Amino acid sequence: MDTPAHPRTRARKAARRLLSAAVIALTTLILLEAALRALGLARPVLYEADPDAGFRLKPDQCVRYLGNTIEINRWGVRDPRPLATKRDGVRRILVLGDSVTWGGIRLRQEHLFTSVIEGRLDGVEVVNAGVNGYSPTQMVALFRRHLRGLEPDLVLVYTIPGDFTRPPVVRLTGNSLAYPLRRPRLALGAACGLVRMMAYRRLGWDWLETGPVAEPVESLAEAERVARNTDALTALAAELRGKAGLLVVVSPTPPSPLNRPLPAGVAEALEQGGIRWIDLGAQVAPAPELFVDHVHLAAAGHARVAEALAPILAGEGQPAPAARPVGADGPTGGEQE
Repeated sequence: MDTPAHPRTRARKAARRLLSAAVIALTTLILLEAALRALGLARPVLYEADPDAGFRLKPDQCVRYLGNTIEINRWGVRDPRPLATKRDGVRRILVLGDSVTWGGIRLRQEHLFTSVIEGRLDGVEVVNAGVNGYSPTQMVALFRRHLRGLEPDLVLVYTIPGDFTRPPVVRLTGNSLAYPLRRPRLALGAACGLVRMMAYRRLGWDWLETGPVAEPVESLAEAERVARNTDALTALAAELRGKAGLLVVVSPTPPSPLNRPLPAGVAEALEQGGIRWIDLGAQVAPAPELFVDHVHLAAAGHARVAEALAPILAGEGQPAPAARPVGADGPTGGEQE
């Protein structure tokens, strides 16, 4: 007959099992943290507050996320080049836009329509200045305050219909997963936040919602938001007249209950302001394989947009007369308004 273990012996065995479980759990967490950091979850693309545009991409950062390298240069645009000199005879096209132009963190630079266009055209340099969540007013503000010094020969404003109904300017409410102002302390925390965000989008459970990440500077009715955004483009056209061309492009969007047509009055306002604009939806059939969701382009969509725009852009703008330094006052572009 077995002798029962002494209570102290049982306690020591239980303590050893508990300690072993704790060590295994801690080791697992450390390895998971290391793996998530290797994937880039502790080094997101950072944003910063801006007095005119509300927010922008933080300049001078290089991020590797899920195997994809994203470089933001000193101008605060998604381009690995310093863009300090305009080369002789090369036209510079600056593309302002929202998240569709920005391209997201999973698409490689060479797959974005801006890079594909540059590869299709000789003597053309295309700069991607898209920023997630921007309205046309914010695009114009970004150009005025920070990008004028790039001295583009053509400014292309790439929009979706919904951009015109956005608040003209919004400011970030603080650090968030969508617009991080600083790096997270733990990659595990960032991963949990991503899972929560994706679960909320898929399931719609209110308790998963994290609250607003940005707030409008002004509370405006939709008609006033549309007017302000189109007025910003009209003002930009007047400023560029005689210096650079301006082209507004409306991106194709697939059929979806979330998508609306171009707001009433936008086309008329652009034409009255003497702005050339193109509805790319009339040229690019919105096939499902071109999109990753109801609005954002997949790599195939970027390629199709580039294919449609390249012939149009081949004759736009005037080439720079000679190679020269640009932005004498640095990335702020000289005069600030």
